[in-house]
Amino acid sequence: MLGLPVEERGKLEPLRGKMNKLADRGWLRKLGDGRFAIAF
Repeated sequence: MLGLPVEERGKLEPLRGKMNKLADRGWLRKLGDGRFAIAF
């Protein structure tokens, strides 16, 4: 959905870390299934 390549697992883990940081700061909301949504 973000338009980023996710075929290689090594490139996915840094992205997941960034998304978790944004969720901690309140920019994103982490859903129960591990996905992220924009926090309104």
